Amino acid sequence: MKSKKEYIDELNERLNQWRAKMKELESRAAEAPEESRKKYAELAEKLEAKMVEADKAVEKLNAAADTDWESHKEKVEKLWKDLGDLFADTLSTVTTER
Repeated sequence: MKSKKEYIDELNERLNQWRAKMKELESRAAEAPEESRKKYAELAEKLEAKMVEADKAVEKLNAAADTDWESHKEKVEKLWKDLGDLFADTLSTVTTER
């Protein structure tokens, strides 16, 4: 079983990876047809809002007592799944509509 710190470190690493990928996608979207840019902008806005929500979830998890942090995992994991799905939609918008 992972420790609280290991779990939080993994969550932060994934968020950092998504943010780096978003920067890459931004530049690709700039070269895409206008319709794709519009779709990307809409998805990117939703994705950024979800990332802010994820940041807050990590902060809450970090603030949880060491004996209580696992009770927050289910909510965090659902949020991460939603974020991953939204990221996949954003990625496909930029990569398939060039």
